[in-house]
Amino acid sequence: MATNAAAERRQNAAHSLPRAGRGGVSRGSLPPGTQAPEERKNYPSYRKHDVQAADSSADHRSSPETNDQQLATNDRTTLADLGSGAGFPGIPIKLWALQISLTLIESNHKKSTFLREVTRALTLTHVDIQTTRAQTLKQTFDVVTLRAVERFADILPTASSLVAPTGRLALLISTNQLEQAQATLPSLTWHPPILIPKSQSRILLIGASQPRPELRGTVSVNSGPKGQF
Repeated sequence: MATNAAAERRQNAAHSLPRAGRGGVSRGSLPPGTQAPEERKNYPSYRKHDVQAADSSADHRSSPETNDQQLATNDRTTLADLGSGAGFPGIPIKLWALQISLTLIESNHKKSTFLREVTRALTLTHVDIQTTRAQTLKQTFDVVTLRAVERFADILPTASSLVAPTGRLALLISTNQLEQAQATLPSLTWHPPILIPKSQSRILLIGASQPRPELRGTVSVNSGPKGQF
C-alpha cells in the first residue's frame, strides 16, 4: 500500500509540472509525440531565422578578426627555413620564439607532409609550409636559415636572394665550409662564426645584408632572453 501511494504521488507531481508548450497548451494534455499547433507553426521559421542570424553575425565578426590577423602577421619577424627536411632548425626556433612567422621550404612532398603533421600536433600558428623549390618564391624574409646540404655552393645564392634588404642569412655548417660561404656571398657582412655547443666542427655563420639596427627589436643573433633569435 505504501509503495502504491508513493508511486501515485510521483505521477501526480509529474503531471503538475509546467510544460514547454506555447499559447497555454501543455504537452501533458496532448497525445504522446504530438506538438502543440502553435509550436508546429513557429518551429520551422524559428530555425531558419536562427541560422540566418548566426550566419550574419559570423560574417560581421570575421572581417575585423581577419584584418587584425593580417596586421599581426605583417608585424611579425619572418623566418624562412630553406630545405627544412624534418623541420630543423625552423621548428625548434619557432618553439623558442613563438611570436615569429615561420615559413618551411621543402620541395619533397613526403617531408612537407611530415612537417604539416608536426606543426598540427604542436598546435603552432603562423607557420607556412611551401612544397616547392626556393627559386620559385618571390617574397623575402627577415631571417633565412640553411643547413649544410648537397650542392651547398649552388644553393647559397638562392638562399641569399630570399633575405630581405635588412635581413640576415644564418648558416649551420661545418668549419671547412666557412671560407666557401664567405667567398660565394662577398656582398654580405659576415659576423664571427659561433661554435655549436658540444661540437668541434659545427658552426653558426651569420651574414647581414648590410650593417643596420637589430631587426624590429624582436630578433637578435646573440644569445638572450627567450623571444629573441
